[in-house]
Parts: sequence; C-alpha cells; structure tokens
Amino acid sequence: MSQKEYHVKLYYGYQTIEDGETYHALEAVDPEKKVSEVRMEKELAEALDTTRRDDRFNYGSMLVRLPDSVVKRIKRDAVDEYIAGKKGGVG
Repeated sequence: MSQKEYHVKLYYGYQTIEDGETYHALEAVDPEKKVSEVRMEKELAEALDTTRRDDRFNYGSMLVRLPDSVVKRIKRDAVDEYIAGKKGGVG
C-alpha cells in the first residue's frame, strides 16, 4: 500500500544586492488555503527590506513534499495527544 503524500506550498523571495550577496525569505503555507499572491509577494519583499517593485527582487512559489519522517512524527504526536486527552478525561 502506498503512503499518502503531504505537501506545503513554499513561497520564496530573493534579491541579490550590489556586493553580490543573495538574500532569501521563505514562507510555507497549506496548499489548500487561499492566499493572496500579491500580499505574499509584498510580505516577502518587506522581509528583505525592499519592495516588490524593486528590479532586484524575485518571487515565486512551488509545492514541496513533506518528508515521510516528518509526516510520521506529526501523526505520532497527534495520536499521543489524543491518548493523553482520553486519559485526562478530555473529549
């Protein structure tokens, strides 16, 4: 049986300044969540102390698959929290 894959949508902004250094800003969001592309671009630019209109600023997004180990840890934590809630009389 194949394991279900989980993803995040990774928004990224970057700029290369005069000295050749490149700086990055990243934000991972739920891919099923509606996100304003303009707002995300603006927030990433602000994180880099620039504006989205700056010619040196670049922006994009992509889906990134969560590693199986991360998914397993999240599931294990969820089960542990559920069991702890049942033992504590919550739920």
